[in-house]
Amino acid sequence: MKELQFVQQNLHIIANQLQQLESEQLEALTAIEEVQKTQKAYKFVGNILLSSDKDVLLNELTQKKEHIFSQIESLKKQETSLHQKKEELLKHTQEGE
Repeated sequence: MKELQFVQQNLHIIANQLQQLESEQLEALTAIEEVQKTQKAYKFVGNILLSSDKDVLLNELTQKKEHIFSQIESLKKQETSLHQKKEELLKHTQEGE
């Protein structure tokens, strides 16, 4: 029973992480679209807004998007595995009753 609770807690944590990463991914995609439309590009460095080379900024944003995508894929695999584990635990719990 404790293992089932542990799996459910992990599923909840992963769901929250996925939601956060999907939000970051959308933000990166929007930023890429906006930078592509402009002649000049700017980025924050700490609290300071600085002019940036458009191609360099697009490359940074693309790498960030790809990194986020790989994190999302990894979390989805973990989520699938945990759902399978949860089903197994529920099945064993019901068989034990």
